[in-house]
Amino acid sequence: MTSVAPPVRRRPKDRKKQILEQAVGLFIDRGFHSVKLEDIAEAAGVTARALYRHYDNKQALLAEAIRTGQDQYQSARRLTDGQLEPTPRPLNVDLPDLIAAAVASRALTVLWQREARYLNDDDRAEVRRRINAIVAGIRANVLLEVPDLSPPHSELRAWAVSSTLTSLGRHNLSLPGEELKALWHQACMAAARTPVSCVLQPLDAAAGAQHDDDAEYSRYETLLAAGARLFRKKGYPAVSTSEIGKGAGIAGPGLYRSFSSKQAILDALIRRLDEWRSLESIRALRANSEAAQRLRGLVQGHVRISLDAPDLVAVAVTELSHASSEVRDGYTRNQADREAVWIDLVRKLVPETTVAEARLLVAAAISFIEDVARTWHLTRYAGIADEMTAIALSILTSRSPQRQPGSSSSSVSPA
Repeated sequence: MTSVAPPVRRRPKDRKKQILEQAVGLFIDRGFHSVKLEDIAEAAGVTARALYRHYDNKQALLAEAIRTGQDQYQSARRLTDGQLEPTPRPLNVDLPDLIAAAVASRALTVLWQREARYLNDDDRAEVRRRINAIVAGIRANVLLEVPDLSPPHSELRAWAVSSTLTSLGRHNLSLPGEELKALWHQACMAAARTPVSCVLQPLDAAAGAQHDDDAEYSRYETLLAAGARLFRKKGYPAVSTSEIGKGAGIAGPGLYRSFSSKQAILDALIRRLDEWRSLESIRALRANSEAAQRLRGLVQGHVRISLDAPDLVAVAVTELSHASSEVRDGYTRNQADREAVWIDLVRKLVPETTVAEARLLVAAAISFIEDVARTWHLTRYAGIADEMTAIALSILTSRSPQRQPGSSSSSVSPA
C-alpha cells in the first residue's frame, strides 16, 4: 500500500500584505489602543510568531498603514526621469490623479486623523513631513492657477483642497465614480480660486495664551481644559484621571468634587461642543431670513467655535467613540440635524446640487474648517475666520453654473 505524503503548506507570498490589511480594518473599527497584536494575527489567520517575522510591533503596523495611504498622494505627483522633485503643474491638471488617490486611500485617512499620535517620535515626524510635502505640492498647483496669492493665502487654499480630498475618509457617503470625480474637481477648484477676502496679519501668540489662561476661571473649567488637551495629545485610553488632575494643578480627591470619572470629563466635553454648535445654529437662523445670509451665518458660527476651542473640536473628531452611548448617540443625531439645515440651504442657493452631492460638500466644508482649526500655524492670523468662511462657502456652492469654466462669473458669494 502506497502512503500519500501530506501536502506541504507554503507561506503565502502576500502574507505581509494580508496582515497589514487586517490591521488596518481593526485599527479603523476599534481604534489603535484597543487592538492587540494577537487580534491582528487571529484576523490574518497566522500565529503571533509569524506576524513578528514581518512587523516588530503594533506601532510598526500603524506606521506602514499610514505610509501606504500617503504613498497614494505622493505617487500622484509624477516625476520625470532624473527629477528629485516633480515639476509643478496647474491644479486643474493634477486633480484627476489626486482625486484617484483620495478614493483609493479613503479608508486609511482616518488613521492619519485619529491614530498617528500613537506612533513613535521618528515615525510621527515622518508622517508630518509627508503631510507637509503633500500640501506643499498642492500649494504649488494652486499658485499656477492663482499666481498672485500671498504665502498664507495660498497655503490656506492648499489645505482646503487637501481637506476636501481627505474628507472622504470621515464618512461612508459616496457617489458613482465619475459623478464623484466631477463633484470633487469642482469643489477643489472652487476652493483654490476663492477670491481673497482680507489681508492675513500675524497674531501675537503671547496675547492669545494669556486669554486662554483667563478663561480657566474655575476648577470645573480648568479640569475640562486639561482633559481636552490631554485627550487630544495622547488619546482617551492613554490618559489617566490623575494625569488630568495634575494637568489642572488639582491634587488628590479635588478632581472628584467636579467629575465622578474620566468618562464624565469626556462626556462633558462632547456635550459642550454639541450645545455650542446648536446655539450658533440657532443664532444664525434667528438673525437672518434669506438663505444666503443663513448659510453664511451657519458657516461663521462653525468657524468661530472651531477657532475658539480647537482642543474641543479635536476631541470630538478623534475620541467620540469613547464617549458614553447616550452622549455619543445624542451628538451624532444633533450633528445630523444641523447638517441637514446646511444641506437644505445649499440646495436652495444652488438648485443644481442634489441631496447626495450636498451631503458630500457639507462634509468637505466642515472637514476643512476643523482641519485648519487643529493646525496651529494656519490660525495665527487676524482675518483667518473671514478667509475660512469664504473658502468654505466656495466649497458648499461649487456646483453653481457660475463657478464652471467659461462662465462670466468666477465666484458665488452668498453674502
